[in-house]
Amino acid sequence: RGTPMYMAPEQSLAIPVYTSKTDIFALGLILAEMCKAMNDDERVTIFNNYRRGRSYEGFKYLPEVDAVVNWMTNTTDNLRPDCEWILRHSLLINAEKYTPPTHKFKSPFRKEFDMKTILGFGEFSVVFEAVNTTDNMIYAVKRTATQVLDGHIMLRESRILASLDHVGIIRHYHSWIETPPDGWQEENDAALIGKMDTNDIFHERYNRGPRYVFIQMEACKCSLDDWLSENSSRDLMQAKIFLRQIVSAVAFLHDNKIIHRNLKPSNNFLTNNNEIKIGGFGIATCKDRDDGQNIYENKSRTNIGTPLYMAPEQASGLSTYGAKVDVFSIGLIFAELCVMM
Repeated sequence: RGTPMYMAPEQSLAIPVYTSKTDIFALGLILAEMCKAMNDDERVTIFNNYRRGRSYEGFKYLPEVDAVVNWMTNTTDNLRPDCEWILRHSLLINAEKYTPPTHKFKSPFRKEFDMKTILGFGEFSVVFEAVNTTDNMIYAVKRTATQVLDGHIMLRESRILASLDHVGIIRHYHSWIETPPDGWQEENDAALIGKMDTNDIFHERYNRGPRYVFIQMEACKCSLDDWLSENSSRDLMQAKIFLRQIVSAVAFLHDNKIIHRNLKPSNNFLTNNNEIKIGGFGIATCKDRDDGQNIYENKSRTNIGTPLYMAPEQASGLSTYGAKVDVFSIGLIFAELCVMM
């Protein structure tokens, strides 16, 4: 007798023989449910796996919870702990002293988007593929930790792109800043990764910060870098088509006094129609459109960017440079489009 969903393996046998350790098994399932949001289908799958002796992969980022739940749901009843052991475990130390926060943090990102997978990430940024719950459309949402750069400065990428309207430039729709309480982001990332189709590297290498800038962008099917890796041959006509699209978009940027400074295959994206769109404007520089300055003149001296695709004058950090650094990068990209490397 009992509720099948929460029964221990021995409790559900045709001729059940069981002890009080069945309660420990049920408590283990309840603990798992308190630590991970589950819909009905997920609950059935996860609980049945515990009854078969299989752990829930998502808890590997919460090792203490993972260990306790696994002990409590051991398929051999006499290997499960008793209640006194559970109460003495470090997981429950200070649990009685815990006071839930008066105001629970509500993330607009979590509220307005259903995350599907991680498209890519760097040291301080991660890009999610997500479905907007209002219009049911797929977007790329970039989240950047602001422990190095101020959040309002990071919004510059979105402000630059929001003002641009060109078929060859990734559209930016909305941007905002979130400041979650301590520990909130780490816990939610662990829960997210448990649900999404991704790998462990993001959780191990990605740095978090006190504030995050979110930018909602147009989604593309893949980067040009992915396309180059997946295509084992080169087609000169296709290379020329891509080159024309990239040059057209960069010309538009330069007409608007914007130097990209970080053009490379991973910052060029392909739509479902195999058309190139430029993104990755995190280090772009924008001149005043009304100052009459020629951005092709050498004015900047900062050597930020991706070294492999930098023009000599940009990489040296010693000489000044202008928008022609973008032209140099395009030349290298075109070479990759024409020759297997």
